[in-house]
Amino acid sequence: IMSSRKENEHEASRRLKTEFMTQLDGATTNSDDRLLVMAATNLPWELDEAVLRRLVKRIYVPLPDNQSRYALICHLLTKQQTNVSVKSNPITEDVLARIVHLTQGYSASDLTALCKEAAMGPIREMSPELLKTVKAEDLRPVVENDFKNAMSIIRPSVSHDSLAVYMKWAEQYAALR
Repeated sequence: IMSSRKENEHEASRRLKTEFMTQLDGATTNSDDRLLVMAATNLPWELDEAVLRRLVKRIYVPLPDNQSRYALICHLLTKQQTNVSVKSNPITEDVLARIVHLTQGYSASDLTALCKEAAMGPIREMSPELLKTVKAEDLRPVVENDFKNAMSIIRPSVSHDSLAVYMKWAEQYAALR
C-alpha cells in the first residue's frame, strides 16, 4: 500500500497514500497523545520516501541465529510426541543441534513449514485404512530422518543475494539491528 508513488499509479491509490500520511502527521497534534505506529515489510526499498520520513525508527530483523532456531524448533515441536526434555525421545540435544546447524539460512516461516513437514513423516508411513482409526498418541514420534526428508522439500526462501540487499538497505537508512 505504501510503495513509491509512480506516474501510472491509480488515482485512488495516490489518494490513499496521501490520506495515510496526512492522518499520521495529525495523529499526535495533542502533546498528551501517545501513538505507536508499527509497520512491517519484506520489501523496504519499495516504500515511498515520504512514508520513510514518517517512520523514523527502522529495525532490521535478521534471519534467526542458532539460539533462535533452537528455541523456535523446540517450540514448534511441543505439540508433537517429541519433547527434548524426555529421555526416551529420539530428538536428543545432539540431534537437535544437528538440525539447528542444517537449518542455517532458514527464516522463521521456513522453520515453521519444515517442522510441519517433518511432523507429517509418521503419518505418511501409515496406510490409508490405518489412518482412519489411528489415534495421535499411537503415531511414532518425529525423528531426525523426518527432518532430513523435510529439508529436501522445504528449502530456505531467502537467498544470499537477497540478504545482501536487505543489509545494504539497513546500512543506508540507519536501521536498528
